[in-house]
Amino acid sequence: MDVVNGFKCRDTTDREYAKQGIDPAKPQEGAHGGATKKEAEVVAKATADAIRLSAEATASREEAQAKAAALLQAQTQGQSQANNPPPPAPPKDRVRAAGDLVDVSA
Repeated sequence: MDVVNGFKCRDTTDREYAKQGIDPAKPQEGAHGGATKKEAEVVAKATADAIRLSAEATASREEAQAKAAALLQAQTQGQSQANNPPPPAPPKDRVRAAGDLVDVSA
């Protein structure tokens, strides 16, 4: 019993299969576990498509999150202005008394 390319080989035929990358225990599958060139191309294309779609989904999700954050910020600013309206201006002809608050920001 020998080991060639990681495959257990009992005789010369098994060794020849192992040298070609074919599992001697399953020679009908051929090299690389039976995957043909066409099957390998299909798998590669499907993998590339999955990666592309994942990247597009990530970009779309980030764009939606940015829009939602901007909308939330606009709503929050609108609510804070509605909840805290500026104090009404005192009548111009009113005489101020001691202890009145005076707006000096204007």
